[in-house]
Amino acid sequence: MRKLQLILLAAIVLAVAPATMASIVIDQGPWSYGNGGEFTVLPTTGDPLNGVLGFYDSTVKGQHTNNSGSGGFQTFCIEENEYFTPGQTYTYSLSDMAKFNAFDTSHGYDPLKGGDPLSIGTAWLYNEFTKGTSGALAAIYDFNNTSGLRNADAGQFQIALWALENEVAAPTNNIYLNLVTTTLHTNVYADANGAYGIKAINVFQNGVACQDQLVKTPIPSAVWLLGSGLVGLIGIRRKYFG
Repeated sequence: MRKLQLILLAAIVLAVAPATMASIVIDQGPWSYGNGGEFTVLPTTGDPLNGVLGFYDSTVKGQHTNNSGSGGFQTFCIEENEYFTPGQTYTYSLSDMAKFNAFDTSHGYDPLKGGDPLSIGTAWLYNEFTKGTSGALAAIYDFNNTSGLRNADAGQFQIALWALENEVAAPTNNIYLNLVTTTLHTNVYADANGAYGIKAINVFQNGVACQDQLVKTPIPSAVWLLGSGLVGLIGIRRKYFG
């Protein structure tokens, strides 16, 4: 048992270390609205985020301009006053909070937690977005742009997320904000703590923090990133000790 624990510890170190060097491209696709989403995250070859693509509906994958609409997944900004340059490559890590936020406590930055935790409202709303036409947004978000409203919907959705992250004042007539508040029947601004598998992609370029983005992971990210290594070790254990 002691030997197996040491092997598992080694696997954890090897699995976590590459994650800090993982890289993605963030592109501004056809459905972005103003300074907000939708944006497309394009995981580079071999990047762990390639593993989340199966958790996105076809209507919310690969809607970007540089690759004929294939690959990647759709996302939104978490903070209002952080920026990135579309089409460039960034390193990242995953967490339950926006990491920079200009250290502005008035917009949710918590110095004790070292960031601005995602709200439960944000987690629920983005989780429904990832379901596309099979989720709670199907009747109100023009995923297929049938009515030519996807850009406008993306803009309103982005505002709802910013409101849920205390970045902007909550508008009274935002259909997405109204949906989450009437559906959850709870404090939609409370910390999500990884609920619904929604994480923040903490984005960096040359060590400088850029705009954080949202991602859906199948299970909490720390476990998910170790998943393939642990599964392999379980298989080895069964092979040699079964």
